[in-house]
Amino acid sequence: MQVISRSENEAIVIDSRIIVTVLEVDDDFVRLAIETPHEEPSYREEVIQVQPEFA
Repeated sequence: MQVISRSENEAIVIDSRIIVTVLEVDDDFVRLAIETPHEEPSYREEVIQVQPEFA
């Protein structure tokens, strides 16, 4: 696991195809924007835990 610090409106790029941008930071949450190619599905972790066929 990598731990990376980013501020609002800063981003990280994963594998030159996925861009994760920090939109908002509040006391209890962080809002992210995740840009992925259309052929790459993305799921929240809690969905995969309930429905493993999405993994």
